[in-house]
Amino acid sequence: MVARLFAVMRKEFLQIFRMKGIMPIVVGVPVLQMVIFSYAAVLDVRNITLGVIDRDLSASSRSLVRTLSNSGYFLVVDLPEGERDIDECFKRGLLCGCLVIPSNFERDLKRRGRADVQINADGCNSTVATALISYASAACATFSEDGRNRGSGFSVQTRLLYNPSGENKFFFIPGLFGMILLIAGMPLTAISLVREKEQGTFEQLNVTPVSPFEIILGKIAPYMLLTLVMSTVMILVAVVVFGLPMRGSLTVVYFGLALFLFAALGLGVFVSIVSSTQQQAVLTSFLILLPMMLFSGFMFPVENMDGVFRVIAEVNPFTHLLRIMRFVFLKGASFAELSHDFVMIALVDALVFASSVCLFSKRSS
Repeated sequence: MVARLFAVMRKEFLQIFRMKGIMPIVVGVPVLQMVIFSYAAVLDVRNITLGVIDRDLSASSRSLVRTLSNSGYFLVVDLPEGERDIDECFKRGLLCGCLVIPSNFERDLKRRGRADVQINADGCNSTVATALISYASAACATFSEDGRNRGSGFSVQTRLLYNPSGENKFFFIPGLFGMILLIAGMPLTAISLVREKEQGTFEQLNVTPVSPFEIILGKIAPYMLLTLVMSTVMILVAVVVFGLPMRGSLTVVYFGLALFLFAALGLGVFVSIVSSTQQQAVLTSFLILLPMMLFSGFMFPVENMDGVFRVIAEVNPFTHLLRIMRFVFLKGASFAELSHDFVMIALVDALVFASSVCLFSKRSS
């Protein structure tokens, strides 16, 4: 019995090692996942962009701003007179929060021993907003206990904009659109061309007068229409069942979804071109899905990422779809306010599609 068992095991090991590309997956994937999770899965929120409107311009107000800046949690941005439309800054994603210091700040500290400040937080990202309010309140307490300010106090008024109740579902549901569409759409296009290779119809496709441009576009279009129908169902469920507010335009939402789906499905076609088997295509597509979800801000704040990982997040179309969905649903953001996100997804679309056409042409020749 033992001999027969070892004979079967030996045969199975031989088959595994003969499979092309299996060893890089077995060895490389765990290492890649360790690196990705180590840099992306950081729950402490840092590098929070905090705007400051200092109407007092006194020594005390400047000292408070320095305390916030030195805390290590904030990227403090002084908002000059012409950029003090807080709502506009939030809609464009320039700020995570804003501290307003009133004009009588130092006078109140000296006369009453107390002063009022206001903290406005972007409630679209409830995780960052909660951390921002907590860190800012702690910094104000530190300022009160420091040196000549000892004994003074603060009345910190906090406002959670766009999501006053701080409900996490309003943060996660817009992100679920991208995640579900990625998981449902990319593997479908990833096996589209490789399935034809295995069935022997790929050569027949090559001898037709249809160009590589038309073949790839024809592969993407049906799945794109299907996933847009799926998106419509998800929007109805999110708004009707879960009460997600719809403060912006559906036109902006669908335009963002269409751009994102073209990128996601195009990546699937690219994977299909470079893969030899359907199993390899599905595995490769899920290897792409993992970093796309981790480096998007869906699970862990993008603000925590630095260096090359921040660059990955910036070129990740999922990052920009998240912003579009959250900002349109919760803030009512317009095309103009989200122009950067639309441009970034469009650039990824062009790069992925052009690469797929070029690679398909080389493989076909």
